[in-house]
Amino acid sequence: MRTIVIITKQGTPKTESVKSLTIDTLYKKCKFRKVDNFAKRATWKYDNLWVSVYARDTGRAGGENKYDMPPPIDKDLYFGSIAVIAHTEETPSDNTLTDLTAETWKKVYEKCMGGFEDLGDEDTEEDVEEIPKHLQTKQGYSKEDGFVVSDGDEEEDEDYVPPDSDNDSDEEEEDDEDDADYGEDTDQDEDEDEGEEEEEEDDEDEEDPGEGSELSEEDYEY
Repeated sequence: MRTIVIITKQGTPKTESVKSLTIDTLYKKCKFRKVDNFAKRATWKYDNLWVSVYARDTGRAGGENKYDMPPPIDKDLYFGSIAVIAHTEETPSDNTLTDLTAETWKKVYEKCMGGFEDLGDEDTEEDVEEIPKHLQTKQGYSKEDGFVVSDGDEEEDEDYVPPDSDNDSDEEEEDDEDDADYGEDTDQDEDEDEGEEEEEEDDEDEEDPGEGSELSEEDYEY
């Protein structure tokens, strides 16, 4: 029994055990009914092994394999599942086939892709240059970098008057103007009241002669 790697159409490598493995029947492990257009696409050397990829390069739209293959087949398009096998000689044959797992294929893949950078502590740690105290601002920045906050700026912030105070003063001035207008209205009302009282007194004076004439007529009749 041998182990090979099958890369599903969704792009997931999986280790599969095969009872009888041959080069000619490898297409069946990828669920293809025919061998048409199923062939070896690339071979890489890894330690004391050779690793080869077998895939089909024709198929229906929507059946493309989503896995990103390493160079030199990184720009080629394949359909359905892909088979990856290991062998002890450069040219694969039934007699040279050996076991391959998804873990080993991952290492081969990383090597073929140029290797992935492992960001360790040395890469993540940055050298922090110590700033002399006489060159530090209150906030800890370097004066040479231009991050200087002057004391004058801080005092201006403390003396800053919020915009609401201006609105309050404007409202007070409007209230004073309203009070002034109110006083003028009351003076006008008082003048009008005095004028009405004088008119009433004049009317009473005009009515007095009429009353006197009526009495005189009554006296004449007697």
